[in-house]
Amino acid sequence: MWMDEKTGQALSWPEIWSLFQPITPFGQRAKRSLAPFVPGQEAAWQESLQELEGLMNTARQPEWREAVEACLRHLPDVEPIFYRLERGEVPGLSEWFQLKQWLWHMHRWAKCLIRQSLHEWISPGDVNRIEACLHKLDPRPQLGPAFRLDDSFDPELADLRRRREACERNIREYREALAREIEQLTGVCRNREGEWVVDRRSPEATKLSAMNALTPVRETPFDVVYHAKPTLQEQQWMAEQERIDERIKEVEAAVLARLAAALRPDIPLMLDWLASVTRFDLQWARLRLAERWNGSRPRRSDGPIRLKGAVHPVLAERLAEHGYTFTPLDLEVKRGVTVIIGPNMGGKTVAMKTLGVVVALAHYGFFVPAKICELPLIPFLAGMIGDDQDAEAGLSTFGAEMTRLGVLLRRRPGGLLLLDEVGRGTNPAEGAALSTAVTAHLACGEHWAVHVTHHHEVLEVTGIRGYRTAGWKRPPDTSAFHRTENWREWIDYRLMPLEAGDEIPCQATVVARLMGMPEAVVRDAERRLVSQRKKSTR
Repeated sequence: MWMDEKTGQALSWPEIWSLFQPITPFGQRAKRSLAPFVPGQEAAWQESLQELEGLMNTARQPEWREAVEACLRHLPDVEPIFYRLERGEVPGLSEWFQLKQWLWHMHRWAKCLIRQSLHEWISPGDVNRIEACLHKLDPRPQLGPAFRLDDSFDPELADLRRRREACERNIREYREALAREIEQLTGVCRNREGEWVVDRRSPEATKLSAMNALTPVRETPFDVVYHAKPTLQEQQWMAEQERIDERIKEVEAAVLARLAAALRPDIPLMLDWLASVTRFDLQWARLRLAERWNGSRPRRSDGPIRLKGAVHPVLAERLAEHGYTFTPLDLEVKRGVTVIIGPNMGGKTVAMKTLGVVVALAHYGFFVPAKICELPLIPFLAGMIGDDQDAEAGLSTFGAEMTRLGVLLRRRPGGLLLLDEVGRGTNPAEGAALSTAVTAHLACGEHWAVHVTHHHEVLEVTGIRGYRTAGWKRPPDTSAFHRTENWREWIDYRLMPLEAGDEIPCQATVVARLMGMPEAVVRDAERRLVSQRKKSTR
C-alpha cells in the first residue's frame, strides 16, 4: 500500500480526495481504483502531467469547456451493456436507449476534441466510426439522440404497426359511435372517464339499466355507474390486436437480436472509447482541482524533494473561512532525515502535513498547490502523526507508536516518513533518548524522513538537515487582547533553515498564558523552569 489509512487520515486525505469529482459514472468508478505513480513509472507520470497541462491550456475557452462538460454529464453508464453483448446476450429496450445516448454524446464529445486537435484522446477516424455505430442503431437519414425500433428496421414491422393502428382506430371510432347513440337515447352524457353516472332514483337510471349495450360496474347508496359492453365486433378487433401485438414482440425481438449481432464486432472499439473518455474524465477532474488551488505541474527530480510556496488545500480553505491566510511552505527534503523544530503551535506539524499532501497529490498525477514542486517518485508515504492509541490491541499511545515506528523503520525500499514527536508518549528523558536514536538511525538510511521534535538532543545528531519555524513575531502582550482567536497574529509560520547555534524554543509558558491559563499557574511554572536551569548549570 502506497499510503495507509492512518497516514491518510492524519493528512486530511479523505477530504482532499472527496474534492476529486469525475463527472461520468465510469470516471467515478475509476477513481475508486486509481493508483499512484511509483518508481519505474516516471515516463508515464510525466506523460500524464503533460497531457493535463495541454488540456488546461485548451480549457481556457469557456464555450468549448461548457460543451465538453455537457457531453460528460449526459454519458450514461453503458459498461454493463457492453459485457452483456460480449456474452452473446441481447439488451432490452431501455439498455438500447442508453447505448444510443452514450454513442450520441460520445460523438459530440469526440467532435469537440477534434476541433481542438486533441488527438491523444480520440482520432478523426474514431469520430466516423462512432457515427457508423449510431447509424446501426438508427437507419433513418437524420440521426437523433433517442432510440426507437423504427419501421425501417423491418418491412414486416411497419406492416404490423399499420394493422395495429387500424384496429385501434376501428375500436375507437366504433366505441365513440356507440357512446353517442347511448347519449342520444338516454340524454345522459359520459364523464371524462367514459362512464355514465346517474342518480339511482332518477328516471335516467331506469333508461340506462334497460339498455343491453351497458353494464353496471359499481354502485353507491346514491349513484350507479355504467360502462359500455364490448360488442362481438369489438372483441374480434381486440383479438386481432392481441395477435398483432404478439407478432410485433417477436419481430422486435428478432430486430434487437440482429442489432446485437451487428454491433457486437464494435465492442472492442467501444471499450477503447470508454477507456479514453474515462481517462479524460479523470484528467478533467484533476484540471478542476488544479484551478481550485492554482496548482502547478510537479517536475521530476533525481535529487531531493523541493517545495516552494506549498499550501495544504483543506487547511488553507478552513483558515480562509475564518479570515486567516495559510503561510506557504518552502522546504527541501533529502534522503536521510530532516528535522523541524519550533515553539508550540508554531506550525511544525502543519508543515509536515503539507509536505505529505503535496507529495501524495503529485504521485496521483495532480497539479499541486505549490509554486514549485520537484521530486522523485517515492515507493511509499507513511506517517506517525498524532495520538496513535490501539485500544483493540490493548496498546497505549507509546506502545502503539513504537509498534508502528518499528514497522516503518524496517520497511524497504525507503519511502517518505513523517514522524511527529517520536517518544512523546513516555517520560521526557527516555523519550529524548529514543527520539535521538531514531533520528541517528534515519540520518544514514535510505528513507526521506521528516521528524518534528521538541527534544534538543536531536540537534546533536551528525548528518541531519533541519528547519525551525520562525515562531513568535514579538513577545506577546497578553493585555492587548482577551480572546484566543487573536493568537495567530503573533506567530510567524515560515520555515527557516537551521543555523549553527539554533536551539529548541522554550515558549510553553508563553503559549499557556496566551491561551488563558491562570496567571498564578503560569508564574509557578516559570519559577520552576528557572530553578531547573540553575540546577542543570551547576
